[in-house]
Amino acid sequence: MHIAAESSSHVARRISRSEVLNVIRSEKLISRSKLAQMVSVSRATVSGIVAELLQTGVLEEVGQGASTGGRRPIKLRYRPESRVAVGVVLFHNQIQAALTDMEGNPLSYLEIPIHETTPESMLCRMKEAAQHILQDVPRDRVLGVGVGTPGLVDFETGVIEISVSKGWLEGGIRVREFLERELELPVYVANRSRVAALGEYQVGVGRGVSNLIYLFLGQGIVAGVVIDGHLYSGSGSGSGEIGHVSVAPDGPLCDCGNRGCLEVYATEAANVARARSVAREDGGSLLQKAVDGQLERLTIEHVIEIARQGDASALAVLTEAGTKVGFAVSILIDLFAPEMVIIGGPIGSNAGEILLQPVVKEARLRTLPRSLKGTRIVIGELGTKAVAIGAAVLAINHTPVDAVFGLQDVASASS
Repeated sequence: MHIAAESSSHVARRISRSEVLNVIRSEKLISRSKLAQMVSVSRATVSGIVAELLQTGVLEEVGQGASTGGRRPIKLRYRPESRVAVGVVLFHNQIQAALTDMEGNPLSYLEIPIHETTPESMLCRMKEAAQHILQDVPRDRVLGVGVGTPGLVDFETGVIEISVSKGWLEGGIRVREFLERELELPVYVANRSRVAALGEYQVGVGRGVSNLIYLFLGQGIVAGVVIDGHLYSGSGSGSGEIGHVSVAPDGPLCDCGNRGCLEVYATEAANVARARSVAREDGGSLLQKAVDGQLERLTIEHVIEIARQGDASALAVLTEAGTKVGFAVSILIDLFAPEMVIIGGPIGSNAGEILLQPVVKEARLRTLPRSLKGTRIVIGELGTKAVAIGAAVLAINHTPVDAVFGLQDVASASS
């Protein structure tokens, strides 16, 4: 009976800490008296929680406010920089890492080129990236590490079940287990395309928006869905596979076995293949000249840069891809009615308005007017950094409140 009472008391205290901390994070600068008015817990409890936050450095006293008839209140300032999180992301040719404060604001950033392709080598490089960006940070300030990887990821276990783009078809890659053991920090793992939605939501173009969809266009195509401020994972962490929605039922065969999938038309490989085909038909295209006629050297970066120069062939390639993306966006808008659809990933971020125009045009053509009325379609603000920042936000969002207060063994927080 005594154990149950202690457990109930601890839960109540944790709920109180969470409520007080949420108000402080929202207000930034607040007095004890105003804080007590804005929460449902007693003044004595507020006083105790504030004392804890002052002791751990999450709060600091910064002078006196205006008097309302009695003693002038002491102002409390929230210090998001007192705690940090790390985001680590695996791309096809590099690992990116970001260090952010407790609100997801980036403090530092790094990129490490990679050449290996085995799961073991990738895990080691991700570990090195996290260690490097944390080398001057006291461990008691670190909330955790968020990781964005390609493929189908089980969030509960932190295991990559399959990644077609990396050729990891057998799965069973225990990302969380390895990194928690090596880093001695809590680790949270999700698909990289989905966590990018959190980056744009928290500190990018989606600030102030409650419901948004981030469309990652790169080697693959995945939608990250944020509903009421929370990343929607779906059953088995498998939501957002818009890349395998058929946008042309009689179209080319996709690797998944379906026909006419969006990925057949709008991934990096699809755009480059289409650009090579167009260049062969148009010998005067800048696509030919950019690689001295050696079309096997053509990359998505070439296609986008040449389109910026106004080349008709390159523009046609991105317009075709954007039209297919717009078709898929219309489906997402009709299903979710989000406030915002963000076009991002390496292709969306780099192509910008060139790609956005056909996306918007096709979405307007195919979406119910009532659904489209409340939705903005925009290019992401953070570029590819949205993924690493979003991975850090993933860690922040899943950190138990007691860990913020320094009252829990942080290394076991994600268990």
